[in-house]
Formats: sequence, structure tokens, C-alpha cells
Amino acid sequence: LLMRALLYSEYPNFSGVIFRRTFKQLADGRGIIPRSMEWMLGKGPTFNKSEAKWTFPNGGTLIFRHMEHETNRFDYQGAEFHFVGWDELTHLPTDSAYTYLLSRLRRVDGDSIPLQCCATSNPGGVGHSWVKARFLDAQDPERAFIPARLHDNPTMNPDEYAKTLETLPEVERRRLLHGDWSVSSGTMFPRTFVKVCARQDVPAGLRWIRSWDTATSEKKRADQSAGVLMAFDARSGRLYLSSP
Repeated sequence: LLMRALLYSEYPNFSGVIFRRTFKQLADGRGIIPRSMEWMLGKGPTFNKSEAKWTFPNGGTLIFRHMEHETNRFDYQGAEFHFVGWDELTHLPTDSAYTYLLSRLRRVDGDSIPLQCCATSNPGGVGHSWVKARFLDAQDPERAFIPARLHDNPTMNPDEYAKTLETLPEVERRRLLHGDWSVSSGTMFPRTFVKVCARQDVPAGLRWIRSWDTATSEKKRADQSAGVLMAFDARSGRLYLSSP
């Protein structure tokens, strides 16, 4: 991601930004800010720590920012970038910040720097569902998805790391070891999709469905049952569960 951001940094008017959910994730340990300093400090570009901003000898800039809250996206009204990058995109709960920043990709007439938006991510995280839907399921030629596997990283000892990943629970292991986006655990229905409320608070005109799980089996007779009363609003895309 950092290498891609630097691709056109030699141009005087280049402007780039790289986001992560929190600034701490950008700055700590092996985060992308320390990585950028390993690559560039003392080699021409200058870094302003208070602004988290690289300025290149010809005047181009690359800044690092966070998107901890979805409303942070409005901090960039009026901004212009040639490059917008996202590190660990699935850390964003919805696509609102991502799609909004697409509108900040713009340039003046005659500018030869291409406009680019790039993201990296592992499967999983609170944004797993929308990232998968946008980049894998949509099969849109304008949204290139490039899968990566453990052995694609030349700087890591793959066999040693694989042993560590083998100890994880199955879902996490398949995601991190095999890059499996199809496996899910509790992400089929995002929390924002479901609303639990009293029946009188549900919009009028919806059809209700009651489902029962009788908790019986051929081997053992059970004496407990569970039921749920639900309604779906196609206009808002929300599923309502009636509270007791």
C-alpha cells in the first residue's frame, strides 16, 4: 500500500493520504508510519511528525489519517487527493467513509497523475460483509481484487508463521492462513441490520412471521422450545425482532 502511494510522489503536485481506523494503529510498532520512516527518513523527503505528513523534494505530499468515527469523513470536504489508501479496510464497520472519500479523488484539467484508491485487508473484522460484497461478490471490473497468500510475503518466515496460525480457532485460521473470505462467524446479519423492539413500535403494514425451534431429537426428548416473532421491512432493509 505504501509503495503504491509513492508511485507518483516525484510529481510536484502529488497529494496522497493513507487511512486506518485509529491513528494508534498507524503509528505503533510495525505500523505504516514507522515503515515509511524506515524507507524514506534521511533520503530526501522530510517528515512532519505533528502533521503526520511527508513532503517530497519537489513539493508532493503524503499524509496519514484515521477514520475512528464515521463522521470523520466530513473532515475532508473540499479536499483533493490523487491517491487514497486504506490499511485494513475491514476495520471500518460500514462503507460510508470509503465511498465518501472516493469523491475526494479529483484533479485539475491537464493533470497527468492518475486517480487511485487502494486498500489492503485480511478477511474478518466488523466490516467483513461489506468489503466482501463490494470487492469479491460484485465482480465489478472497476474493483480489482488481488488475493494474497502466506507464501506471497517474501520478508516473513512462512513456515514458522503458519505454525502459529494453526493454533487459532477454525474461522480465524481459515481467514488468516488461507485468505478465506467465504467462512463467517456471526457476520451473516450485521448488528445494524436487526432492531429489537416492542411490536407497537414497528412500522405498520409489515407481515409478521413466527418461527419455532421445538428442541427435540430422535435420541432424546426435549421439554424446551424457543420461538421468535419477526418482520422484515423491504424499504429500509431492516429486520425487526419483537421483544417479549
